[in-house]
Amino acid sequence: MLLRRITEHVKAQNWTAVALDFVIVVVGVFIGIQVANWNDARAERQDEAAILERFHDETVAAIEDRKLHEAATETQMYRMYELRKMLLGVVPPRPVTQVECTALAHSNYLPFATGAIPVLDELIATGRFGRISDPDVRQSAGALMRLRDEIRSVVDVISNSALDLPFEFPDLMRVGIEPTDAPDDIDGFVPVASCDGEAMRANQKFLNGFGANVDNYNVYYLASFIELTPSYDALHRSIDQALGMTHDAGEEGEE
Repeated sequence: MLLRRITEHVKAQNWTAVALDFVIVVVGVFIGIQVANWNDARAERQDEAAILERFHDETVAAIEDRKLHEAATETQMYRMYELRKMLLGVVPPRPVTQVECTALAHSNYLPFATGAIPVLDELIATGRFGRISDPDVRQSAGALMRLRDEIRSVVDVISNSALDLPFEFPDLMRVGIEPTDAPDDIDGFVPVASCDGEAMRANQKFLNGFGANVDNYNVYYLASFIELTPSYDALHRSIDQALGMTHDAGEEGEE
């Protein structure tokens, strides 16, 4: 309809009307583009808000999961510390308990506690990391990913150098299983081990290998938790700030 009217004005050589029609067209197109841009920007803001909400929930879940792994790892490490003092003669000799022997049997098991944040990996994989406009969130997420990759490489190296002590010294350690009523267990049994403490103290090759495993475990603990945990906490704080969220004193203290 507008095109027909412009054509009629041109035929009539009514240039004022033609100019007015042209202005109407330009303004209409401009308004249409602005509305489309506004809708796109609003959709992007809504998408970013949804991403940040999920980012927050998954970061909190990762931090809580890492706390559980850290507590179990720390317990395992201190059991090996106490056992090492006894086997090396720092404290009087005594029998090796089943709990200590089981910890010793698993001293080469160094699982990397990734503290996975699935939405972060998805954003990187799909090229949508740029949807996060907050510079602090972007910086803290990038710093976490870089440090996490570096520490994973370290853990891989020390895992490859750790000794499987029950395999290397079957005459000193015997691995078995015993029933458990743990609700999350699959077959109703858990691995246990029994150790000949006297023979261990007399076997220097074993003591050297055990000492190396303890040192590796200590590096694993320090890198995976003590060094990496602050980066998770920094990411959590930056997401909280971006979302305008606050935590009570108890929650802040836990961070």
